[in-house]
Amino acid sequence: MARPGAGPAAAGICRTETRTTCSDCGIETTVPFKPTQGRPVLCRQCFQNKRDTGAIVASPSPEVQEAIASVPMPPSVVPGGAHIPHA
Repeated sequence: MARPGAGPAAAGICRTETRTTCSDCGIETTVPFKPTQGRPVLCRQCFQNKRDTGAIVASPSPEVQEAIASVPMPPSVVPGGAHIPHA
């Protein structure tokens, strides 16, 4: 039995690595997920470099953006909406 906190490999859980090309530097690399078409994939070094400079900002997928846009917003938070004072 794996000791707590030893990570997924120690617990007998394996992750599938996918071979791909880094969108920034062009080297072949592997990532622990299946890349989504149209979204950049970075090698570990480029990811670290962008994270260190604060250049990585998570952006929601188009599906999530659509879901967010479909949620009704109260007028007080809609741009140009009337302000409704809270009771």
